[in-house]
Amino acid sequence: MADAVLASTPPGSLALAGFSMGGWVAQEIARRAGDRVSRLALISSSAGPANANERDMLTCAGAAATAGFDDILERMLPIVMHPSRLDNQVLRDAAITMWRDVGPAIYERQCRAAMDRPDLRATLRDLRIPVLITCGREDKVTPPALARELASLIPSAHLALVDRCGHLLPLERLDELVALLRQWLDA
Repeated sequence: MADAVLASTPPGSLALAGFSMGGWVAQEIARRAGDRVSRLALISSSAGPANANERDMLTCAGAAATAGFDDILERMLPIVMHPSRLDNQVLRDAAITMWRDVGPAIYERQCRAAMDRPDLRATLRDLRIPVLITCGREDKVTPPALARELASLIPSAHLALVDRCGHLLPLERLDELVALLRQWLDA
């Protein structure tokens, strides 16, 4: 995935923002082409390898996706959304549409990639660029403890936890995320 991004971008400086798995991709780009990365924003992401519990969950999710993708979409919502938004039909529809657009085959491949992700924590210690780390305070997928770990690794990191928000920060609290990204870009 990092290769595809690097191949599709023109030469020059990059300000990278990655959400969830995109955060891992952004970190890998920073590892491979650090001289090009001027800023990094990691949104609802982490840096370590998948632990045994994550690997089990991702194995089950990938298998369920190929067996009955639509069946698992509704079950995913309480895991990725803040409880106060579960009745928000517009938000529910946006999340389900996003997953349907990805489709079961790609979702299953993403689960495998997440299981096999490398440990990028050592790379992050060398970053000397503006880095924003943010997630929802109630994120069950990449909880605040992982965001705090990221922030502790990166000397230039700014950590921002967003109240009343789960894993889907870009959908759940877009205005707050946009404000944080503007500050990050202006830093």
